Amino acid sequence: SFSTGGTSLPEGYPSEVPYYEGEITSSGTSSVESLGFDSYSMTIETNDSAEDIAAFYIKALERDDWAKILEVNDPESGTSTLAWLKNAMDQVNVSIIEEDGEASITQTVVIEML
Repeated sequence: SFSTGGTSLPEGYPSEVPYYEGEITSSGTSSVESLGFDSYSMTIETNDSAEDIAAFYIKALERDDWAKILEVNDPESGTSTLAWLKNAMDQVNVSIIEEDGEASITQTVVIEML
């Protein structure tokens, strides 16, 4: 199942996963029962720098024992992509695009169904 259109946290968003403070411009959830996971996604807009946003996620997720598995920065396009893994199945992916003093964050969280 899949739902979209929210401008707040996606319904059922796991409270243990941090997210960056800003204006949530879209959000959605999906469940893939056959594979045993729930997925939550949202887009957050902010005036903060991509560097500050990335530092927030790195500090907050690593404090909660998430292992960073990817960090790619492309200064030409102003894009940063980061990913973390926990418990072999749970994943947080963050893409940050900075342009003209504004940043757009796309965050996707995949959590194993309990």
